[in-house]
Amino acid sequence: MDLEVAGKRYNVTFVPGVFSDVYPDVTQATFWNDQATASIAAAAMANLLTAANPEIPGTKTGSIGIANMNTTLFPFAFNVGLLYYVYGAASHASYFVTDYATWYYGVFSVFTPVSNPGATALQSLSLKQNEVAGCKSVSGIVTLSAPAPAGGSIVTISDTLAAATPPVTINIAEGATTKNFTIQTVPVASNQSGTITVSLGGASLSQPLTIRPMGLTAITLMPIRVVGSQPVIGKATLECKAGPGPIMVDLASRFPTIAFPVAASVAVPQGVSSTLFDVITNAVFVPSGTTITGTANGITKSRNLRVLEAASVSPSRLTFGSVPVGQTSDPLNATLTNKGAVPFAVNDISLTGTGATWFEQSNNCPASLAPAASCTISVSFRPQAALIKSARLVIATGAKYTPLGVPLSGTGI
Repeated sequence: MDLEVAGKRYNVTFVPGVFSDVYPDVTQATFWNDQATASIAAAAMANLLTAANPEIPGTKTGSIGIANMNTTLFPFAFNVGLLYYVYGAASHASYFVTDYATWYYGVFSVFTPVSNPGATALQSLSLKQNEVAGCKSVSGIVTLSAPAPAGGSIVTISDTLAAATPPVTINIAEGATTKNFTIQTVPVASNQSGTITVSLGGASLSQPLTIRPMGLTAITLMPIRVVGSQPVIGKATLECKAGPGPIMVDLASRFPTIAFPVAASVAVPQGVSSTLFDVITNAVFVPSGTTITGTANGITKSRNLRVLEAASVSPSRLTFGSVPVGQTSDPLNATLTNKGAVPFAVNDISLTGTGATWFEQSNNCPASLAPAASCTISVSFRPQAALIKSARLVIATGAKYTPLGVPLSGTGI
C-alpha cells in the first residue's frame, strides 16, 4: 500500500507476524481482514513514520501492533493509532489500551522515497550516440514527466564505464521538463561497453554506451591530380590525438599499378592527430584513377587520385587568320613538354588533314624528351588560293597511347 507522509510517498508491505516476545497472549491475525482494518493500519503506519523518522532512507523493516478496539465501548480507540513499534534495536511505545482490545499486527517494509503523489518523475533518457570514439564527447538529454517543481529537480547521473565521465548531477530548472548534459570520454585501447544511468526519487533510467578505440576521420592527398611518375603526399588524420598509445594506420590502393602508398602502414605517435605518407604514381598512357585508403581500428577513409599522362602540348590550337595567297605567314609555335619524372620517346611529328599541304612545320624535339624538358614545333601557313583551310599537327610520343593533336586553320586572301 502507498502512504503519503510529510509530502513523501511510502510503499508499505504488511506480512502477518506475532509479538509473542512482547505480548504472549496475542492471537495471530492479519491486516487484510477487511477494508476498515486496512485503513486503520494505514493510519497507524502514517503516524509511525511521522513520529519515528519521516526521512527513513532506503529500505527499512520493523513491526507494528494495531488495536482494533470495540468502538461502542471505546469510540476514541481508532484515533489512538500506533501502539507499539520495533525498529532495529529501538522500541517506540505510545498509547496503551485496556484488556478489552483485540490485537492485529504484522511486519512492514518501507521503501523511501518514491515520489510525491502526482509529482515530477523521470520520463526518458536519450543519448545522441550509443557508440563513440574515446576522447569524443557524447550529449544526452533527460526528460521529466511534468515540469520540475519549485527549486528544480536534481537528477543524479552514474555510469559503469572507466573511460566515461558524466556530470554527477544536473539540475532541471523549475518549470522545465528537459536538461541536456555532456559525457566526456578518454582514449581506449579496446571497446568498453556499459551504461549511463540517471536517477530521481528512487526511480532510474539507463542507456547503453560503447566507447571504442579512435579511428580515422580523413585521408587527404596533395595533389589529387598528378602526372604519372610524379610523387603524391598523403595525410592520415585521426578522430582525436592518438592515445592511449600510437595508432597504426593500414594503407592500400585500389589499383596499385596506377599509384600506391610506399609503406603498407604508418604509425600516428601518441598525442599527435595525423601523420604523412608517400604515394608513388606510375606513368600512364591514358588518364587513369585509383583510390588510396587508410584504416585505423576498423574505421576506413579514402581519397580518389587522378593520374595523367606525362606528355602535353600547348597551346591547344593555332589560328593564322588571313594571309595573302602565295605568301608564307609568320610561324606560330607549339610547345611539347614532359611533365613526368621519367623520359619519353618523341616518335613522330607530322601534319595531317585535307589542308595539310598548305601548312609547314619544323621542330627541335629530340628523340627522347627528358623529365621537365620541353621542345618547340614551329608551324607556318602558305595559302594556295583564296580559301579557308584546316589541318592538324600530330605528335606521337611514348607517353600516350594516342598522339597529341593541335588543330590548325588559316584563310587565303
